[in-house]
Amino acid sequence: MLIDMNIGVAKAPLLNICLMVVGTHGDVAPFCALGKALKAEGHRVRVATHAPYRKLVVEDSGLEYYPLAGDPGELSEFMVKTGGKLIPDSFEAIEALPSKLEVQFMLACLLTLPRQSAETCSANPTSPR
Repeated sequence: MLIDMNIGVAKAPLLNICLMVVGTHGDVAPFCALGKALKAEGHRVRVATHAPYRKLVVEDSGLEYYPLAGDPGELSEFMVKTGGKLIPDSFEAIEALPSKLEVQFMLACLLTLPRQSAETCSANPTSPR
């Protein structure tokens, strides 16, 4: 933690943040709002999501964008089938996992800056059970 000597309040260090959002516009929009708030505090924010939402991320929210392949509808269906779990917890769920999703998440986090990865990555929250 850094101390601002003018007001004596601890400030968090600035981070490179990657928010991965699989799903619909309704899933992406709240993460864009969160990203805008984090950016306003000085953090560097990248949203990894599907191509149809690039405008929402870049133009409407002023955030960095990393593309996720796949059909948002198909991936949303997968999230419903697994109860909101991105990381499968059964053999059946592993078989249903859309190809390359884990690799895309890893790349979105690692490629935030040349020779510098994101210090923190977050994906859609799981559905309550």
